[in-house]
Amino acid sequence: EGTLSNTSYVLRIELHNGEVVQDAQLVNASAIIEGGTYDAQLFSATIGIPYLDIIGVVNGTNPMLLFEPEFIVKLIAQSNPLSNASNHITVTLQPNCDIS
Repeated sequence: EGTLSNTSYVLRIELHNGEVVQDAQLVNASAIIEGGTYDAQLFSATIGIPYLDIIGVVNGTNPMLLFEPEFIVKLIAQSNPLSNASNHITVTLQPNCDIS
């Protein structure tokens, strides 16, 4: 079928990220249109990295960056240590990224 002039084509790939934290990786891509006897290489290039933050992770849009979410603040306290008295327990958690 081929491609059309002045038309953008978007390729979206869904992956399942691994368990090990890693830095962003350079992505090399190439495209070939198969046209029977004559194939045409469209391009072969290293794709740019956006360096944008997402869900609270610095440079989180960079490809293949794997970040480990964790609570960087974990506190528990009480309001009253006296026996036979009302007591409020307060738990404070602060994540290092947005968690939904």
